[in-house]
Amino acid sequence: MRYLVLALLLLVTLSACQTTNVSPEKSHGAYYVGGRQSHGGTLNQFTSDTDKVFTNRDLSNTTLLIYNHGTVSSGIHQACKTDWMPGYVRLLTYKDPSIVAYYFCSQEAGGNSGDSIVNQVHYKRGVEIAKLSERFQKFGISKDNIFLMGHSGGASASLMTASRSPEEFNSYIVTAPGYGYAYLGGSRQSLNYSNLYENWKTVIQRGKKSKGIVYAFPGDKYSPAKDLDFMTSMKNIDYRVLSDKNDPGCGLEEIHAYPWTDCFIKGQTQDILSYIQRNRTFSTAVQTTNLTKSADIDHRKHGIFYTAADNPNRKHFGTYPTSQTFDEKFSDAFENKNPKKTVVFVYNHDLTNNGTFNRCDPTNVPFYLRNLIELNTRYLAYSFCAPKTINSLNSASTRSFRDKTRLSELKSLLNKFKDKNVKPENIFLVGDNYGATTNILAALEFGNKFNSHISLFPDRDVFLKRPHALFDKIDALAKDSDKAARIASNAPGLIYSKQEMLKDSPLKGVAKKNRWSFIISGACDSSQKVDYNDNCFYDKNNKKITKFVQESLRQPHQQPSS
Repeated sequence: MRYLVLALLLLVTLSACQTTNVSPEKSHGAYYVGGRQSHGGTLNQFTSDTDKVFTNRDLSNTTLLIYNHGTVSSGIHQACKTDWMPGYVRLLTYKDPSIVAYYFCSQEAGGNSGDSIVNQVHYKRGVEIAKLSERFQKFGISKDNIFLMGHSGGASASLMTASRSPEEFNSYIVTAPGYGYAYLGGSRQSLNYSNLYENWKTVIQRGKKSKGIVYAFPGDKYSPAKDLDFMTSMKNIDYRVLSDKNDPGCGLEEIHAYPWTDCFIKGQTQDILSYIQRNRTFSTAVQTTNLTKSADIDHRKHGIFYTAADNPNRKHFGTYPTSQTFDEKFSDAFENKNPKKTVVFVYNHDLTNNGTFNRCDPTNVPFYLRNLIELNTRYLAYSFCAPKTINSLNSASTRSFRDKTRLSELKSLLNKFKDKNVKPENIFLVGDNYGATTNILAALEFGNKFNSHISLFPDRDVFLKRPHALFDKIDALAKDSDKAARIASNAPGLIYSKQEMLKDSPLKGVAKKNRWSFIISGACDSSQKVDYNDNCFYDKNNKKITKFVQESLRQPHQQPSS
């Protein structure tokens, strides 16, 4: 749940937080042009990035969408994920060449002083957004062509900003605005925070000179639709209540994420585009692209290659189905390598909230893996995003469905490597949490397609014996000793676990009959948190992992027939 784009989640726990001095190394955000992320960088690079994006553009005929992101824990210590731009916003920039979207990384989202919550969030972030609009106006973009957008906490900030400073923007288009305590499940009935809600509501009600579209979703526990009912009587707000229940293909475990679904993209993008085009002020008409082709555009990442030569730089990167294809990036990564002799570590990332809010960050490769590929020039890592799994946000998106989808994607990827002359005995699967579970499933399904797996802390579904496709297979094997013995011919594995999670796990019994090894690993400090992405884990386990890899390469398991 840690990546939920929530409605200013946990604002109520905020006290004195970040310092007032903002590091110039923090991200200012990222621009989206033509459906793709184009330029983004540190705060010091804002001016140069802006110059690059708007050079040679007719600024009098340019529309700017400022997208304000949601927050986790009020944004405290939150890394700004510019890849989380919703698909419908990306599509707007693709269909109308005059539209540029800017994913704004707020420096105020978590509060930066000991002020009250109202001042920190309901005021300071709004001032920040208004000042950003002023900067763009000085650059040459008309305020009549600047639109505020946002989700959850970012939607709330956009509403508050437009209500207080309507003269700085044209209007707003926001989804699931929140005001700080909806996550408690008590809605506005939560008396302890009623003043926060009333303050938020009052500012919006007074902002009659502002205008825009507000989307709400019934059943959204982070931004309850009933708390927005007052907007129905406001003539300046086009208040829209949407539900995915009418579309069986878009059922969600958390409807708060509805703006990221294909249903929202297909159902609302045209209306939003028409709204923008009707309200902006252009000197000439601008050509747009037919929206019926939206299904042909897929901006999901496939992943990143890492080699010792460029690690930890992020050069070998691509998206589907643009010119930066997997095949082209494979050629770049293997430019000076012999595929038949190259050892590839395929990293399967975790899925937060069962994938509902996931926006794969393929650059988030664990420290131990980055260092492992530095040991040998033959080694190469590939952080796999499993784009179909991440975007399987529909009614069939049960755990079993995601298992099958991700396994299918992984199997297809391994076949691609084989087709490009990478030997199966030189491929290792690496993963943590749900990625580790994927590795174990893959070992049971098609262990002949890779050498071994290194699986760190398979997710709790495995250890708590909840209904899971993995246990169907494990139980069947455990009941028949002959079948269990055959696992030895599949991919061996190195599995990390906490002691309390391993207790009573059927994996323990199965491991005794095959080449899976368990390593009990606890926390490195008093926090009791196991972090496989830090130096502590690396220092404690680097030798074990390196030895496992080297021994597996010397004695690869026997490859059974497909």
